[in-house]
Amino acid sequence: MTGCSRSKIYADMQSSLFPSSIRLGARSVTWVDYEIDEWIEARIAGKTDDEIKALIASQKAAREALAAV
Repeated sequence: MTGCSRSKIYADMQSSLFPSSIRLGARSVTWVDYEIDEWIEARIAGKTDDEIKALIASQKAAREALAAV
């Protein structure tokens, strides 16, 4: 879907340049589809790394707020 390699995705997650995954089990993870869609739209729009980091931070905050409910 993203065209990125697994190692690139995980490196970008560490740098807050890609949405974080959600652990499903001992050996499986998933991502929230609308978070990935927002990331793709931001990349297509030519957003800077700092803007992408701000997007990822807002996604993380929204996810934490949902978990607190």
